[in-house]
Amino acid sequence: MYEGKIILLVCDGMADRQVKELGDKTPLEYAETPNMDELAEKGVTGLMDPIAPGVPPSSDTAHLAIFGYDPEKEYPGRGLFEAAGYGYKISDDEVAFRCNFSTVRKRGNELIVVDRRAGRISGSEAEALAKELQKIDEIDGVKVKFVHTLEHRGFLILKGEGLSANITDSDPHEIGAPVLESVPLESAVDFEDAQKTAQTVNKFVLQTFSVLNTHPINVERIKHGKLPANIVLPRGAGKRIKLENFEERWGMKPACVAAGPLYRGVAFELGFKLINVEGATGLPNTNIKGKFEAAVNALENYDFVFVHIKGTDNLSHSKDAKGKAEMISRIDNALPIIMDAVKEGVTFVLTADHTTPCSMGIHSGDPVPLLIVGPNVRRDFVKNFDEISVVRGGLHRIRGKELMNILLDVTHRAPEYGLRPSPKRVRYLPKIWNALKLNE
Repeated sequence: MYEGKIILLVCDGMADRQVKELGDKTPLEYAETPNMDELAEKGVTGLMDPIAPGVPPSSDTAHLAIFGYDPEKEYPGRGLFEAAGYGYKISDDEVAFRCNFSTVRKRGNELIVVDRRAGRISGSEAEALAKELQKIDEIDGVKVKFVHTLEHRGFLILKGEGLSANITDSDPHEIGAPVLESVPLESAVDFEDAQKTAQTVNKFVLQTFSVLNTHPINVERIKHGKLPANIVLPRGAGKRIKLENFEERWGMKPACVAAGPLYRGVAFELGFKLINVEGATGLPNTNIKGKFEAAVNALENYDFVFVHIKGTDNLSHSKDAKGKAEMISRIDNALPIIMDAVKEGVTFVLTADHTTPCSMGIHSGDPVPLLIVGPNVRRDFVKNFDEISVVRGGLHRIRGKELMNILLDVTHRAPEYGLRPSPKRVRYLPKIWNALKLNE
């Protein structure tokens, strides 16, 4: 029934390193995963470097690569994806930034980062602080718009003439480091525009500290032993570029089941249909079964369904190894929904977008485990799905950008190298073949 159709499940940050408190096992090794193990026994496994060996990927670049795009040449900047995932389509005279509510303390003339996520502030507190920041609507003739999205996250839009995305981040990406001054990239060919944009960002950051540092919400948070969200740190400046539509590139009609704005944004910009699921939160409490049911239902109208689970990464950043293992088991418990589709011919892919070791709480360059199971997949001898077992798998070690070619092959969509069939014939080969059979 689902022959030639694909479900790709990305468990964000699921890959890890061995954790002492888990008996020197990774959370994936430690977790109860009978369904993942059964799928591994029926499929082919291996390791994947989303970008390249030893390179810690960001989530957006990793997903671009997994979808078969080259982040070196086809990366518009994270800010564009964050805004797009929340339904904001930036125009050519705008620059978008991913932002975090963060906690800083003054040390002389410096602002030192205490927590990049302000204790994962969320809900009404974050919304109220964002509303205060929305009063900053213009800086030196540049229009300013700040939007809160999920938990500590948000995005910033700068609008005006002569703006550039070729600037550095304010976020140092490190606890105990000072907030950085944004400056033009050394490679910036539009130096004056980049300098203007960087100066605007720097003024915005300082204004957020001025507004938030003594805000009543933060005063109360401190009283209750919570970290104040007393600054906003922008990063990942992005401007609109032309990205080829996923269906045009790969000949498959795509859909996306995700709650996190970044992942929805990447999918939206590549032409995926965004499917909403009740109870999908982008947090560990998300509706996993609902997501999997929505993915299977989407196979009726779509050829390639991308499903994203964020909770594994949330727990990794919180350094909660046992919580991460429990989250992995919850994902495994819901997998029979997809396994039924595998029995009906769907090709299922299970992987992570990057490794987030609980010992570090940040992304690392370790490869991630990869599993492919389906009617045309050549099995290997691996019987467990984890970072260690799949080292012996038949896929060996690939890069993220190579995954789509493998999926085209196992779904009989790949043209023979050296031949030049028309794109339309490649794209709709199964339909043409069925038509030919009817005429026999």
